[in-house]
Amino acid sequence: MVSRRDFLKGIGALALAPFAGKAVKTATTATKVVPEIAATGMPDWFPLLVNKIKTEGKQTKFAGSKKQPENRYVIEDRNGTQLTLEEDALTGNISVYGRGDSSQQFDFEYIPGTRYSRPDGKSFAEEGEFYGYEKYKTDGPDVEVEGTFDEMQGGYKELETFATKGKKT
Repeated sequence: MVSRRDFLKGIGALALAPFAGKAVKTATTATKVVPEIAATGMPDWFPLLVNKIKTEGKQTKFAGSKKQPENRYVIEDRNGTQLTLEEDALTGNISVYGRGDSSQQFDFEYIPGTRYSRPDGKSFAEEGEFYGYEKYKTDGPDVEVEGTFDEMQGGYKELETFATKGKKT
């Protein structure tokens, strides 16, 4: 038999259940905010682009386990070009790919820095890394470039404008 006190506790828990669901939804939305992203050779607008894709894009793949830790977001910029962001929930690696101003294929990859601690108490940190890859067709052989953003040959002004629109860098 249920005591009066236990019965009233159960009713109170049921009354709070709708609010608990809203708190969970709010927390899930808040996790889409991008952490600090910094690496040598990375354009200053890249963190804004990542944030815009994660907050305004459609999430098409959800990280579910260690075997499947990827999140995927897709968004179209104002020219109808599709940009895709893939994020590894375990390592924090972020990859953004799509097409640039010259219709070249690009893939930007950010690998976050890591802090290591030794048993003797000393620690050291590796800085974040940023890599770019682009490929485009010419009258001759296809051109492929790999390296930092400064080494890329294609145009990315429209991508920068899309990332920074309405935001201060």
